[in-house]
Amino acid sequence: MDQLFQVLLFDEVKDFVRSRGSVDEAKILASIAVLRNRDSRSVYVKVLRGPVRELIVKQYRLIFFSIHHTLYFVSAFIKKSQKTPKHEIDRAENIYKKII
Repeated sequence: MDQLFQVLLFDEVKDFVRSRGSVDEAKILASIAVLRNRDSRSVYVKVLRGPVRELIVKQYRLIFFSIHHTLYFVSAFIKKSQKTPKHEIDRAENIYKKII
């Protein structure tokens, strides 16, 4: 059996998720739990650049990457345009480089 991922949510992501209504918060946390169980086919994940991914839950976007057996959720926002903001991707890449 595959090992589960550890999940690390940066404080701003925790605050973002908590500030959603209880129904949306539950949906976001359920999607993260699905990823933790290594079942990325059951949720919508988009590759942004290199190791940086975007978890899509309704209009919410959570930027993350994985290193070894840990998922790092580094940013979250409400998607308002077609493209993911470049500064969100750049920030996630920089954090990734610092961690590895």
